[in-house]
Amino acid sequence: MPRSPVLAHALLALLALPSTGGPQEEGGALPRGLQDAIDRAIDQGVGFLLATQQRDGSWGDHSERFDGGQTALSLFALLKSGVRPDHPAIERGFLHLAGSEPEMAYSVSCQLLAYRALGDERERPRMERLLDRLLDWQVGGTFGYPQEPVGRGARAPVEKRDLSNTQLAALGMLAAAQAGIEVPRRAWESLLSGTLEHQLEPRTVRGRESAGFRYRLPRGVETGGRPGPQDGAGFETDATGSMTAAGIAILEIAREALGRGSDPAIERAVQRGLAWLEDEFAVDRNPGGGPWVEYYLYGIERVGALLGIERIGTHDWYFEGARELLRRQTRNGSWISKGPDSSTSFALLFLTRATAPLSGTSRLRQRVHTALGEVHLRVTGDDPLTLWVTGFDQAILEEHGALDVREATYFVDGEAVATLADEGNDERFPYRHTFAQPGAYSLSVRVRAVPVQANGDAPRPHLVLVSDEVRIEVPFVRQPWMLDLARATNLLEQVGVEARATSSDSGSEPAHAADGLERTAWLCVADDPAPTLTLVLGRAVKANRITLGQADTRPVDRGRASALVRARVTLDGKEEFELTFDPDPCVPAVLELKRPRGIRRIDVTLLERGPRGRRFEGAGFSEVLLEDLR
Repeated sequence: MPRSPVLAHALLALLALPSTGGPQEEGGALPRGLQDAIDRAIDQGVGFLLATQQRDGSWGDHSERFDGGQTALSLFALLKSGVRPDHPAIERGFLHLAGSEPEMAYSVSCQLLAYRALGDERERPRMERLLDRLLDWQVGGTFGYPQEPVGRGARAPVEKRDLSNTQLAALGMLAAAQAGIEVPRRAWESLLSGTLEHQLEPRTVRGRESAGFRYRLPRGVETGGRPGPQDGAGFETDATGSMTAAGIAILEIAREALGRGSDPAIERAVQRGLAWLEDEFAVDRNPGGGPWVEYYLYGIERVGALLGIERIGTHDWYFEGARELLRRQTRNGSWISKGPDSSTSFALLFLTRATAPLSGTSRLRQRVHTALGEVHLRVTGDDPLTLWVTGFDQAILEEHGALDVREATYFVDGEAVATLADEGNDERFPYRHTFAQPGAYSLSVRVRAVPVQANGDAPRPHLVLVSDEVRIEVPFVRQPWMLDLARATNLLEQVGVEARATSSDSGSEPAHAADGLERTAWLCVADDPAPTLTLVLGRAVKANRITLGQADTRPVDRGRASALVRARVTLDGKEEFELTFDPDPCVPAVLELKRPRGIRRIDVTLLERGPRGRRFEGAGFSEVLLEDLR
């Protein structure tokens, strides 16, 4: 598996470190070089998630099944990794979540975690609704997958309950409680009893009892309803590392919520689980079988944080897990044992020790740039950037003494964008700047300053001092279309749509342009002279905006498919409109109608295409949106 090149030098040193015993230096610090490597890995993982956010603000892993689940998990991981709440990706992601109605315990639980990490009191009513929905699905103390999507008040079938959904539900319940929302005591008590059923019979190893937890109860053991089928075998009903970590975490969360810290039955179950984790400890696999190595490691992080332990047996769980994750990180910053978005999210949650600061705040991670010269400039953040004056060259100070800055002018690519006068508020002259487009920019500052007068000295002339230029990359910029699309309601999802096209590349069917999923797309074949997508609605709907999103929906996808230059939109075989596409394929093309009109059929003909893409010769659309903005 390819590794990130920026980590290579650190990995060479880390591979020689011992796998067990005393890795931490005096005072609890990590070995020299490891923390820097972890910080770089986190930065790259964050960069990957930002680059895989889709056009509508969502993330695509499992989106067809878990409405808003991966989006919430990605937002939770980014916030816990220190991305600012006002970052464009965070804002877009939560706008997308606001329009979702999750019908799975997994999705609801991840949303509760994300909203808690956001820390916006205005979202409390939504958290209350999410908690109500989650508790409606608690059966026999635990949670699971329904056979079919269910609405509020419905109960997930008992035979689909599992400990994985249950641990996310427990974390969601905890997030709600920490936000000041009351979680009924009976829900915690039921959670305890249901979780204990998932622990296997103890075995005696080296004079102590050891017992792991399993994902699902075997046939005939379920409670709270009729027995259900055993879905699979092996790791589903045997003890695994991920589920044992989950069982311990759930018991600790519920025990704390109920104030039952000295309960002997819970303590015995926790100690048996810890003994099993010690006996089977690994960081390169999920002990006992099953996928999701990063998910298992995040489970270990929860155990360590909730119990307040740095070691499981002789193993320093964080040191060994972090070292393994550094080995497993791919060249683009992701982890990929399962879906890259979800695996990367769980890896980041481990590396940032996300559970430990649940009730506090984590350090904000942001890029920092410095320009020297006669005056020194500091730049932090992404969008907006914050610029400020931090000092002067030593030679300037030796020549002129202390300086009183009267004015600071900031420049972007040589053009003045702001001039701030001294008003006695902040001698650093802070300025926040937003960009219209992503790209590379040069920043600098010029100040007008006066040497400080001593008593009796004659006034001294003003000095004009300039900084060097600092070159920065701005990969993510908040643009108006992003927010519009994140909050959009697609009328096509409310009516049946028949989709057809003059041609379709393999696996890129016309229906993908109207399936509500940004991660799928229709692509024409390369030699189609006039590729046309036709959407016939089950009934006419009134709309005044049509949005066409190209097949490349994420920043990481740019150039994957052929880009569009021009297209013709025909409504009901009558009115024709021509649209020109932005050079950035992630930017959608929008057709604004003068007035809402009933639409039954949409034909989109591709008139001009750019060069062939990296992976696909054809061009097309990920989604066509129809909106009524009255």
